[in-house]
Amino acid sequence: VGFVAYIVRVIWPPLILACAIVFLLNPIVTRLQQRHLPRALATALTYLGVLFVASAAILLVVPLATRQYDDLADQWPELRQDLEDSIDDLAERSESSDWPLKVPTYRELEDQFRGDDQADKDQDGVLSPDERRDRFADQLDTARELLLQVFHVGLIVVLAPIIAFYLLVDLPRVRTVFRGLVPVAAR
Repeated sequence: VGFVAYIVRVIWPPLILACAIVFLLNPIVTRLQQRHLPRALATALTYLGVLFVASAAILLVVPLATRQYDDLADQWPELRQDLEDSIDDLAERSESSDWPLKVPTYRELEDQFRGDDQADKDQDGVLSPDERRDRFADQLDTARELLLQVFHVGLIVVLAPIIAFYLLVDLPRVRTVFRGLVPVAAR
């Protein structure tokens, strides 16, 4: 059973998200159905209501986030300089106080994270055409992996609400079928 679940693992994220959506929206859909609305219409209205609330929240949050982004962009040079100074001070203290671990300076950290040293395999300070080609291939692999992850998340985000919609519409029938699978003595 575990092996089969592992093989079909791609279905679990959208299915789990769909179940969470059903769990959250089923009381609303059921209440609308009790007011004599067809279950499919009640589900569609509930989805529209959630879409409206999410859209309103986004419209309220976007101006605030934009303003905060602009403030951060204005303050970024000062913040970066403060960070550089703090890291360099810490590196100097670790050197002068004989700490067991030497803290690298900001420039050393920047060089490590840039990744050019890894592309320069012969460490001559110059990237040869082969090294450039290898670096470009590595960057393409990284971009491909990132796009694949974005695609998977996109599939989950698209499939889960669709699955949830159908589950919400057919939930009473699904409940009846599952109840019929349980022996009468065990109910």
